[in-house]
Amino acid sequence: MSEGGTYLCSWSLEGDLFRLWLDERPELDVTGSDFDALADELALRILEWNGDGEAVVEFPRGRPGGGGAGVLRKLRSLAYNEGFSAVNRTSSQYEGGICPHCQFGIGTRTSVPLEVADLPKGDIAGVDSTLPPGLLLSERFLALLSPEELAGVVTQPIAGTHRRRFFELIGTPVAKSVGIVGAEYPEIFHQSWRCRDCARSTFVVDHPEFSASSEFLRAGAMPTTLPSVFVFDTGRRLLIGASPDRWKELSSRKGATGISTDNLYLIDDSVAVTAPELPMPDEFEWML
Repeated sequence: MSEGGTYLCSWSLEGDLFRLWLDERPELDVTGSDFDALADELALRILEWNGDGEAVVEFPRGRPGGGGAGVLRKLRSLAYNEGFSAVNRTSSQYEGGICPHCQFGIGTRTSVPLEVADLPKGDIAGVDSTLPPGLLLSERFLALLSPEELAGVVTQPIAGTHRRRFFELIGTPVAKSVGIVGAEYPEIFHQSWRCRDCARSTFVVDHPEFSASSEFLRAGAMPTTLPSVFVFDTGRRLLIGASPDRWKELSSRKGATGISTDNLYLIDDSVAVTAPELPMPDEFEWML
């Protein structure tokens, strides 16, 4: 049994208790009050069942929460559990070079390719040694997308000869993440900040009605017809978003191995906060 497989799961809420189960084996289930803890427990049950110690439990309908006022649509944001380091990082990889203060690349990516030392086992992975962090997509994942979807998911090949072909996501985002009324933006470990030099901003939304990994897009900034698969900008990195129905189609196919999802919400302009008040640090903790 290869490790790092994606396992499609479902859940129900009965009173105050959640029940989570594996779709292909409904009797493999867990019950309790803490959804995230139960998801971890379900992964352990999968390990006991088939030996996959890196199981990715995925809920195509999304995780609970996020039904508050102003939410127009619940989408999915593709996530991953594999991270890699880049072999190369130069100012020539960004149109405006690298900001001397926050160390993030300025402007769009150039054609100078990214090089990584190793490749993921799954079909999506992060590159966390670059700023902004990169996102790798496999050739077989991209092969699942329609021509219309591919037109908006702009990639370029990574450098080197590898056993599998991977591409770096470089654009083009349909919109940038926003905050939401009633939220706070944690500052610890530079989770939320604005650069005094290049004006880049990035933040984490802390709201009691939404999970910590949630992202928000303002309806007024989106295309009239939202593509079924699209790119959006969190300020920290580019990510892939998808409609729930399209993700349900993709998630069960070869090419979506090791991919899970986070909650992504399309919200009304009246509750969107496009420019949260953020600190402007004198220095940053990271060193590259």
